[in-house]
Amino acid sequence: MKRYQSILILIPILVGAFIGGFIACMFILPNGSCQETAGETVGNTYYCYTETDINTSLNEIGSGEGTIVLRQNITITSTLVIDGGGDYLIEGVGLYSNTSNTLFISNARSCIIRNLFLEGINLNYMISISNSQNNPVRLENLDMRSKTEYSGIGIRVSSDNVWIQDCQVQNFHQGIYINTFASEVTVQSCVLSHFDDAAFYIVGDFNEIISNTIEDCVTAIGLYSGSYENTILDNDISAYKSAGINMYHSDNNIISGNYIHDNSIEVYYNMGILVGSDSDYNLIINNYLRNLDNPDAGIVAYGVRFTNTYTHYNVVTHNILQDVEIAFNGASTTDTVTENTIFTSP
Repeated sequence: MKRYQSILILIPILVGAFIGGFIACMFILPNGSCQETAGETVGNTYYCYTETDINTSLNEIGSGEGTIVLRQNITITSTLVIDGGGDYLIEGVGLYSNTSNTLFISNARSCIIRNLFLEGINLNYMISISNSQNNPVRLENLDMRSKTEYSGIGIRVSSDNVWIQDCQVQNFHQGIYINTFASEVTVQSCVLSHFDDAAFYIVGDFNEIISNTIEDCVTAIGLYSGSYENTILDNDISAYKSAGINMYHSDNNIISGNYIHDNSIEVYYNMGILVGSDSDYNLIINNYLRNLDNPDAGIVAYGVRFTNTYTHYNVVTHNILQDVEIAFNGASTTDTVTENTIFTSP
């Protein structure tokens, strides 16, 4: 009998020890070790649960290299600044921003930000890239949105050598702003929607906008203020209120393979592609423009429109225009419009 009594006494002690150990080990790291407090480090990987953890990790990486893993949605109240000159990889669950500027990359040997959900209120920008020495920055598989409708800019790019891929950007004033200090920026396979200005606002050179889906905006892609030699290729553009692609003081661009269709019913005025003043030597080729009319709103829809005669040596060729009220309008004597297909659905 005494033996059984001893066993019965030991059982609750063992169970209590097990539960106590489980509670003490609040987080299990990928290597199987027990983490008793947040912000633990394994090798050069930093596991973060708070804004303080993130800033501490950035400081510790410094000019070295490291990975920052956000293990939960973390609320931040001040801008996260990457400026230590190292190699950074940031990934994980997400960030919720209570500050006007969420993430600023100013000095990194390389920086990759991927697989995150980012949301903020009353934003100036969500991510700003102005990387010294134009070292590479990659943004991959980010879901970015402004909780305040039409607030700020999703991604602002002010340096070269930036790659943005497989991202969702929505509900900002502008989606992606590429300024005059930025070139060799590639944006590919992203979805941009719901802006009260441009999804892409580009004033830089030698950039590529490829295979993106763009909808519900005023202008889908704007090339402005001396931008030149950009490639706008294979994008799907719909539900815009002004112009699918707008060029103004913009030269030597290639506009090819884009599908521009089904403009918004709440249009201001409507043009599939607008070639504005002092836009010269642009090639507009192999685009498909469809269903741009909106007769119920009294809007005149244009396929490709030249705003005045101050355009020179642009070539518009081998495009298909279906159900567009006015296919071409306003080309100067030096612009070439040839071998395009125009038809109306039966």
